[in-house]
Amino acid sequence: MAVGAAPRVITRIIPTFAPTSVPQTVATGSPAAAGRTTTIAIGGTTIANGTGSTATGGTTLANGIASTANGGLTAANGLASTANGGLTAANGLASTANGGLTAANGTLSTANGGTTIANGTLSTATGGTTLANGIASTANGGLTAANGLASTANGGLTAANGTLSTANGGTTIANGTLSTATGGTTLANGIASTANGGLTAANGLASTANGGLTAANGTLSTANGGTTIANGTLSTATGGTTLANGLASTANGGLTAANGLASTANGGLTAANGLASTANGGTTTASDLSTGAFADQGTGFTGSTDQGTGFADQGTGFADQGADFTGSDMSGFG
Repeated sequence: MAVGAAPRVITRIIPTFAPTSVPQTVATGSPAAAGRTTTIAIGGTTIANGTGSTATGGTTLANGIASTANGGLTAANGLASTANGGLTAANGLASTANGGLTAANGTLSTANGGTTIANGTLSTATGGTTLANGIASTANGGLTAANGLASTANGGLTAANGTLSTANGGTTIANGTLSTATGGTTLANGIASTANGGLTAANGLASTANGGLTAANGTLSTANGGTTIANGTLSTATGGTTLANGLASTANGGLTAANGLASTANGGLTAANGLASTANGGTTTASDLSTGAFADQGTGFTGSTDQGTGFADQGTGFADQGADFTGSDMSGFG
């Protein structure tokens, strides 16, 4: 090469040969050579990205994460469903063992298949529905108010702070403890007193207005000491008794018909459908609770316009209500 001449550049082309990808089966599950897809022992099928299926042959979806041992399907993100084949929602959280569906956020529904709504919080074990915020309603299907705290079993509403009101819709005051149905205040320990400042007994269950005692089951008795019957439902003011279904009779001793809807005040009877007749002893159909020689309560009582007028109170001096009336209180009546 002459002095001062430019150097020559020699370019060498070296061919590159990529290995051929030939799938092969390794019976024991041992690793295969690089670039080859391996199935799992016992014949599991491998799909797309080559990740093994489970030991008992569950298929693997597009992302290659194994389904469960009993063949549960795997959703788009590849998280395994439950052992009994419950479906997996969009976020891949397993549904319950009995196949309850999983809502948008993937929280498990209940074991008995309660439906989960919106935010995926469990509904109750007996299938109560869940409202917009997804907090479970009560076991008997009580509705859930705007803040999603469960109402009482009989459908009492929930006040602004989300504490349960009473079964009859009493409001909840500032500290969130239940007040009584008529708005009693809450004492220092947070247990609700009743209207008119009833004291709270040793077990902390609120007594009724004017100091009515609390029965053995802790259910409130009524104002002025009305007793509580077997199911613990409140009797009415002035000592009205509670029938077998536990729904309160009306004030001044109105009877309650078979469906337990209260009759009107002052002794109006209740017809077969439980709709109250008019006050002051309006008559009802033959299916009311009147017995004996009385066509209805109030009718046939000379000198009294309705049941209770001219009597000290219901029950005083009477053997029972409606039959076997004896003594000076009933003199002049057939």
